[in-house]
Order: sequence, then C-alpha cells, then structure tokens
Amino acid sequence: MDKITKLEKFLVSHHFYQIMKIGVLVALGLAMFTLAAYNRMEVREIVLVNILVVFTFLCLRYAKFGLYVVVILFPFWGLQFVSGEFNVPYVDLAAVCLFVAMALRTIYVWLHSYFKGHKTKTMEYLKKFPGWQFFIAVAIAGVLAIINNQYPLPAFKYWLRPILFFYLTYILLPVNIIQTKTELKRIMKLMVGTGLVAGVLGLLGVFFGEGFWFLGRAGGLSIFGVKPLGGNHN
Repeated sequence: MDKITKLEKFLVSHHFYQIMKIGVLVALGLAMFTLAAYNRMEVREIVLVNILVVFTFLCLRYAKFGLYVVVILFPFWGLQFVSGEFNVPYVDLAAVCLFVAMALRTIYVWLHSYFKGHKTKTMEYLKKFPGWQFFIAVAIAGVLAIINNQYPLPAFKYWLRPILFFYLTYILLPVNIIQTKTELKRIMKLMVGTGLVAGVLGLLGVFFGEGFWFLGRAGGLSIFGVKPLGGNHN
C-alpha cells in the first residue's frame, strides 16, 4: 500500500521534489547501464537507450508532453535511427515509449483500484478502446494471411507495423490522452504547424530534389544527407 501511495504522489503530484526523487533513481540506473554497456554497445546506441528511458520517464509523468512529441515527429518518417540493417523512425520510438508509459499508468490504476477499492480520476490511462471489434477482425484476417503466405516473416512484419502498432499507438494513445477540447485544439494546432513544415519541405524537394523540377520524380529534400520526409513522395 505504501508503495502504491508513493507512486501516486509521483504520478499526480505537482511538487518538483516528489518528481525528482524518482528521477534520481532513474539517473542512477542509467549511469550503471552506461558503465556496463560501454564496451558492449556502440556509443550512439547507449545514448539512444538513455534518451528513450528518460523520455519514457517524462511520459510516465507528463503523458500529454509525450503525445506532443509524437505529433511533431509524425510527418518526418525519414528521420530514423540506423544501425546495420536495423532502422526505425524516431516517431515510432517516441510512440513506443509513450505506450509503455501509458501501460505502466494503466497497471498502476488497476493496482490502485485493487488496494483502495476505487480508480483514480486524476490521470490519463488506457481505458477506452475505440473500434476494438474492427481492430480484432482486421488483426485476425492478418494472422490468417500470414499463415497462408509463402513468405510469413515479411507478412508478419507488415501485420505488426501497419495494423497492430498503428492501432496501439496512433489510435489508442490519442483517444485516452486527449480529454478536453482545449487539448484537442492544441494537438490540431501542432498538426497544422508540422503539416506546414512538411509541405514546405515537400515543395522545396520538387525544385531542389532529384530530377528537374516537375519533370522528375519528387524524391524528397535532402538536408545534410537526410531526407526528413523520406525518399518517396508519390
């Protein structure tokens, strides 16, 4: 019970001291991980793990902040972490961190309900599952397609990313985090802002990208060797 109470203070308290107590523990854990992994992982991989853990910690306390970051990064699929044959967009990493944080919040609410007999109403957690019937139907259809596919591993990859991952992160998270019209308007303003930036980059890609203006294929504007919008603008 005492542990539940301490966690509640961290999740809902507005006192900086309560937040920093958990933050210090996270920092110590990351310091130990960094020392242990220094000779086993690349430096940039260690840095990425540290950033993701810190971001998850912030999302655990400030879920809306995590959603804002995901919204800002959403159009920029070309910004990816690449290590060998492995690559993943930073927006997906941010979405995974936010989902983990919300899952931990949900577990806390369940424990809170079990020990105290009622659910807390002072924080966001996963309580709404819009269109879950349709999601399950599509997911089952995807599983059947994988079973009957000549190449099951690539099929599983495309089932995992566009179906399962998309629903859990880009549908489930906004529905449960956005709770007021003011928050919705703020999100829409961010979407408009990032959309305008993406539009400008796309237009610049027509004139300064591959090919000759409108006669060539729009391949994306390269900035220091990186195409923020990806390489395919069809």
